[in-house]
Amino acid sequence: PQFTEIFRQVDLPAGT
Repeated sequence: PQFTEIFRQVDLPAGT
């Protein structure tokens, strides 16, 4: 379930 933590950090720069 740690993969979700990485998704959150990637969602910030990836959402731009």
